[in-house]
Amino acid sequence: MAGEKLGNYEKTLARAEKEFLTFDQEQIISASRLKADADYIYITFFYAPYRIDRKTGFIEALNGDGSVHEATFNEGMSILDAICEPTPYRCLTGEMVDIGYFNNVNFNMNKSHIRYCRFFLDHQERYKEVCASLGAKPYDRCDVGFVFDLFDFLPLVIQLWEGEEGIPPAMRFLWDRNTKDYLRFETMFYAIGHVLKTLTLMMGGDEKEVEEVLNYWV
Repeated sequence: MAGEKLGNYEKTLARAEKEFLTFDQEQIISASRLKADADYIYITFFYAPYRIDRKTGFIEALNGDGSVHEATFNEGMSILDAICEPTPYRCLTGEMVDIGYFNNVNFNMNKSHIRYCRFFLDHQERYKEVCASLGAKPYDRCDVGFVFDLFDFLPLVIQLWEGEEGIPPAMRFLWDRNTKDYLRFETMFYAIGHVLKTLTLMMGGDEKEVEEVLNYWV
């Protein structure tokens, strides 16, 4: 990002990367059971490998061809929030609850939810293939549902309902009841934005359309 004019999201991520350097890196590595060497801390986020530069805090995604690319705002903020300042003795309950549980509100789909939901349901077999290829496990109590590993230590469930006459399609996000020991409420939406974009692109969705949808998320 050196020499470039940064937007608000890039500036926010850059500040978070610098703040990372103020934390005890050995505690971070131990608490989240991460691999590390003298130069980098390594982490898997939604089935993809990333590395954090231990001297700069800069986050990169590792591509299959050996190249790297700079983490996006959603990727970087999700990763840093999940590993910095880990709550002592944090652990999962195994009880999955709606995202509205964490803010005591009824969570309603916005325009981006509706568009993603319809895309996944309109291409349901491809959606199932992509989810299975990642290693996600089927989840019942809905028309189409999967449990994803957001991180090796944190699950996310996406439920889809096809809807019927007078009832529109719906999408719901479930998190472990102790997720706020791992992520802030707003960061859950950054992570969801990355997951939905990744799934859509893996399914063959148009990248420009995906970026347009993401304007609703960040």
